Amino acid sequence: MRDLEGAQMWWCYRGSSILRSSIVGVTMVFLMVVSVDAQRFEEFVDFEPTEEQFDFDRWPYRLPEAVNARLQELAEQYPEIVRAHHIGNSREGRKLLMMEITNFETGDGESKPGLWIEAGVHPNETPGPVYLEYFIERTLAMYGVDPAVRRILDTRTFYVVTDLNPDSRQLALTSHPAWPGYKEEEQPGADLNGDGYITQMRWKENPAEEEYQYLPEGRLVDEDWHMDPLGYVWRSSSDTGWEIKDRERDWTGRREQPDYNRNFGAEWVSEDPGAGEFPFSLPEIYAVAKEMTDRKNIFFMYDIHAGGVGREWMIRPLSNQPYQAMHHEDNDFYKRIEAAWSVLSPGDQTFSDYYTPAGTGATIGGLPPDWGYLHQGIYGFGGEVGGSGIDYDGSGEVTPEELERWHVEEMDGQFAEPWMPYDHPQLGAIEIGGYRVSPTGPFPPSIGDIMRIRTDRSFRYLMYVASLAPEVRIIDLMSTENADGTFTVNANVGNDGWISTYVTQRALEISGSSNVAGPGASLNIRARDFPAMVDISVDGGEIVEGEVPQNIGHLVGKFTYIRQWADEGQEVPSKMATWVVRPDGSGAVSVEVRVSAHKAGNDVQTLKLR
Repeated sequence: MRDLEGAQMWWCYRGSSILRSSIVGVTMVFLMVVSVDAQRFEEFVDFEPTEEQFDFDRWPYRLPEAVNARLQELAEQYPEIVRAHHIGNSREGRKLLMMEITNFETGDGESKPGLWIEAGVHPNETPGPVYLEYFIERTLAMYGVDPAVRRILDTRTFYVVTDLNPDSRQLALTSHPAWPGYKEEEQPGADLNGDGYITQMRWKENPAEEEYQYLPEGRLVDEDWHMDPLGYVWRSSSDTGWEIKDRERDWTGRREQPDYNRNFGAEWVSEDPGAGEFPFSLPEIYAVAKEMTDRKNIFFMYDIHAGGVGREWMIRPLSNQPYQAMHHEDNDFYKRIEAAWSVLSPGDQTFSDYYTPAGTGATIGGLPPDWGYLHQGIYGFGGEVGGSGIDYDGSGEVTPEELERWHVEEMDGQFAEPWMPYDHPQLGAIEIGGYRVSPTGPFPPSIGDIMRIRTDRSFRYLMYVASLAPEVRIIDLMSTENADGTFTVNANVGNDGWISTYVTQRALEISGSSNVAGPGASLNIRARDFPAMVDISVDGGEIVEGEVPQNIGHLVGKFTYIRQWADEGQEVPSKMATWVVRPDGSGAVSVEVRVSAHKAGNDVQTLKLR
């Protein structure tokens, strides 16, 4: 098993400089966690998928219909550990499937702590759904082979939506030059140099500058429409517009497509580009939010994006508020798992959009992880994944220059071409080359050896987070016979997990009120305080004292306990439930005691009184 020790210092010096000061204060606490309870990564059995299971070199990727067909096959192949749920349809009528993955023989999915994982928010971020296809295939295939996977699926549940925006994915994939039937004449721009593809143009407005200006080949600088890096089209002819900054050009126009990353209810702002008519107005977002809200066992969500080239990074809540707006205990948890991410992904960062150089925090609203934290009271990340190219210089990241070199030298120009000089009638001396583009922007698809490394890394990290879930346990079940012939039964209940049963302090603050109009308003805020309950049943007697069931409140996890009482050296806090049982007669008497909490699973023990 692999220790996390030292992760904190690595993260501090390799991560974002903005966060260094905020994390140093928990360094010793983090190391104490490691030494006190040996919190470590699991060792997993290597996964060598068949071509049917997963092909690291597949491009183009499978279309949504083919992916859904494969998911249905897996549900039929592994009925004991996965079920495919049809949770809704896209705007164009495509099915949204949610895969529920757990060992159903050890209990229903909702009886165990749950993790929600989704991808496909933005049309140009095609690798994200493929990462989740890998996660599903590996988890299912290795359940009977890998003891670590078995332990997690026996006690945890994963809810996986591989693609919550299948309509845009269909367009993005079928519009790429690698797709069979691609027609250059149907794409924006023009093939100026006659090589059969639309690539890119680049030039420097000032030869002394290091930065190039880019446009798709054949596009004009002053055209009345523009495509942003996410693949959304903006037009300047609209009376209503939002400003967008793209490289060195200010563009004002109306974006035609909704942004699935702005339609969740938390901090929703109608003026944000693509925010939608009201929160959850998009059918795909409504379906996802409803499933998450109805399933009270979910304690973590992971929303996968594909930021492009170079490093992968994690975006944590809150996106439009400073860290001080979050309770210190919740911030402390993020610092710990950020450190863990730095071990698995050396050099990669974790940060909040609030602290981006552009200062966009004041305008970002409606993001999934923010909604998960503010309205569901759970932890979550937005992961920006990549997965192609070669780190030629060993710097820890794949730069755009290295990615282009990989395309040309290693992939035989399949996805990009060398830059060649060209005399443009409007721009003058430019170069044409780089990535072959589609209407949804340049594609360096996630394929090859780096994708193999990064999908494995993502799998291990999600399994690590799953291992942190709260776990209620009956530590001891005892009885004492009283002078009047009754028995006093005591159940000492504790939390074996790293996370507290309430998960976040935010969950304890949510009031359950909502003031946002629209059909999706009922999903905005519901009370999320789910305490631990202890129940008892008697065979051969009856309860004469003690509530049934008993609400014992919450049980703190190891993270919280060590953070607050590290110098006391006591056991993890526990609580006692007590009843008095009166036998029916002179026969045998036994009790069964069950403790449960929505986000912390359950435990059952029996005791013979006589």
